[in-house]
Amino acid sequence: MNNLLTAALALFGVFCIQSQASHAQSPFPSGIPGVGIPNAQYVDTNRRVVRGSEPRSRVSDLSTLGITDVVIFKEDVRGEVAKEEQNLKSMGFTSSQVTEIPMQWSVPEEKIASCTKVLTALKILVQVEASSNRKVFFHCTSGEDRTGMLAGLFRMINQGWTKDKAFKDEMCARGYEAGDPKKNMGVVQKIRQNLTPMFLSLAGQIETGKLTQANLSVDQCSKINFEMPAAALSQYRCGR
Repeated sequence: MNNLLTAALALFGVFCIQSQASHAQSPFPSGIPGVGIPNAQYVDTNRRVVRGSEPRSRVSDLSTLGITDVVIFKEDVRGEVAKEEQNLKSMGFTSSQVTEIPMQWSVPEEKIASCTKVLTALKILVQVEASSNRKVFFHCTSGEDRTGMLAGLFRMINQGWTKDKAFKDEMCARGYEAGDPKKNMGVVQKIRQNLTPMFLSLAGQIETGKLTQANLSVDQCSKINFEMPAAALSQYRCGR
């Protein structure tokens, strides 16, 4: 009975964390004039790549930005992804302009599968940034953790940032894990366990030249060692 009770309480705790995070709205304001989507920021010098929170009622701001492509970097928890896709369709977006990538954060995911999702998203950002007539908006829920990880990797591969700079100045600075002081510590721990090792593994591949803008094939994922020493992980924390 005690074991059943312990398991039930653990599951309830996970549910509470997931429920809280799935409804989270970033406290970081938009940094783009005329755009009300929380945490909206350009992450490239050409202003073709934009990060932010789930747009929700501000989805029409994507038209203001001139967005042509949307990457939804999260799983559909409560029907919100389907609703957003419907809203985008009503605004004139076609299915080829909207990419849903069900990236997880709260549960450990098979590393190659997770890596594949990250590289698929990263390749879209790189392709749009290199174009002359496209502009992409990418987001998860709060636009801080999964979005922050992707933004940090993009900064590295597009602008030559080091992983330390990407982690501090892009990820922590825009609310990654404890970079958002209002974030539940349970959520922070899950991010540190499930997303930070993926960021560091891929960042290492970029810094050693094994991952480049011209070499973002998901086949690379099977060649990566995702084991990360605890000592290395402990160096990459945003406060707390």
